[in-house]
Amino acid sequence: MSATYRQASLANAKSLQIDPENRYLWRANRKRADFESYRDAMLKVAGTLDPTIGGKSEAIHAEPFSKRRTVYAYIDRQNLPQLFRTFDLGSPDAHVPQRSQTTVPQQGLVLLNSDMMRTFVQPLAQEAFRIGKEQASGGDKSKGVKAATSWLYQQILAREPSAKELELMAMFIQKADTSLPATQQSVWSYGHGAVNVKLGRLAKFELFPEVHDHAWRTSTVFPDPNTGWVTLNAAGGHAGASTSISAIRRWTAPTSGVVNIHGMLTRPSKEGDGIRSHIVIGEKKRVGGWTLATSPTVARRRWTHLIARSAWKNTLVKACRVIHPRQSVLLEIFILRRLSSKNTGRAA
Repeated sequence: MSATYRQASLANAKSLQIDPENRYLWRANRKRADFESYRDAMLKVAGTLDPTIGGKSEAIHAEPFSKRRTVYAYIDRQNLPQLFRTFDLGSPDAHVPQRSQTTVPQQGLVLLNSDMMRTFVQPLAQEAFRIGKEQASGGDKSKGVKAATSWLYQQILAREPSAKELELMAMFIQKADTSLPATQQSVWSYGHGAVNVKLGRLAKFELFPEVHDHAWRTSTVFPDPNTGWVTLNAAGGHAGASTSISAIRRWTAPTSGVVNIHGMLTRPSKEGDGIRSHIVIGEKKRVGGWTLATSPTVARRRWTHLIARSAWKNTLVKACRVIHPRQSVLLEIFILRRLSSKNTGRAA
């Protein structure tokens, strides 16, 4: 190949002034990447591209979001997925000699907000976080930010960041923790810890460091060698093996008010000997606790016993109902408690 053909598309001010239209071919003209190349490049950069040759086609637009090359994407001729239409893939049901090129908001929204993109970039974020944490020795966060930023630039852009880019990244990370007012920040936190059942207190709490497969976990290895199956997700989660490894959802009251708590405690699995659930306020006061064993009658007796004991000061159990559909207990608990605006409480 000639030297002209092998040129990069990078520009410089002097050449742009002489030949802004590149009529003399002093650089390569930039070309728009098609969807197939763009998706494969993202997977390659993230280190998750599956280079397997041959085999069945796979639906790349739906979870769990296949990592195979886009050429192996499953195409439904009668119902082309929206993802392909958004990025100008030609209709498989018509003669399309040339693919159109559009620039529409939907393309940016897919790249910014879609579950597919989050799945693609998550390995990059996790590795950058690990590198930054390792390099931030002695509490020097700036050293960790610089190491993580350099790794990301090398991995994605194949170059080192400039001094200005490092400065901008440091400013971005610094503002990320304080960009929202305290009242708008999430009042929920998810973790695991130790519960003192006898005293009805939370003895220890640690945040889950990882989100993997739409669930909070203690590590990317599942089950974790140290903490086991403990996890939390939108549908529930999995309890730990003991009270020292309990799955905890913590809510921190942003202001004074009335709290209304209700939920459903289920145990779909037949393994194990049962689960325990507690509501603790201020890490010291247990205002409710339930045990769900194999037999629904055990759960009913335990629930009735705890309701009789729930006469804490400033706490009123307004209404309750217990239903037993196939070893599942539906708990409708309405606990009203006045919270102090000066010393906001926590429900764990």
